[in-house]
Amino acid sequence: FHKMPTQTPAEILRCEMASVYMDLKALGVDKVTSFPLVDRPPREALEKAAHFLCRIGALDRTDTLTGTGRKLTMMPIHPLYAYCLLVSFDFECTAEILSIVAMLSADAQIFVSSKKGERSSSSKPVLHEDGDHLSLLSAFTNWKKDGNPKGYAR
Repeated sequence: FHKMPTQTPAEILRCEMASVYMDLKALGVDKVTSFPLVDRPPREALEKAAHFLCRIGALDRTDTLTGTGRKLTMMPIHPLYAYCLLVSFDFECTAEILSIVAMLSADAQIFVSSKKGERSSSSKPVLHEDGDHLSLLSAFTNWKKDGNPKGYAR
């Protein structure tokens, strides 16, 4: 107990900075690293956010918000999820990506087992061989198709 800090660190010091960085750029802040924040996050966190935003095309090499970046700032979700939604139009899978992003953004657990590491027999058809994101989509699709959605959740 005595080793615990007296106050919880500010959220800006604990969160992933891509959303914050992009929001500041959208507000017209040219140099995010020198913006006078009350609690300054580590410079490395801001640089990591800028590199990530460059990789998804939200920022150009001169640290300026791009057209894609402006579209991403209009969505109240993490830039990665917003980018997935944006490119889903090109691949004609917007409904599927929207379902996956919604479940990834939720705080509630989707899959619960009775014991750690134990899988229920009913979960086998939900799990997808290509990974967790498609397993989430499979679970949602099966729940939606089920005649008794409340019973399916049990």
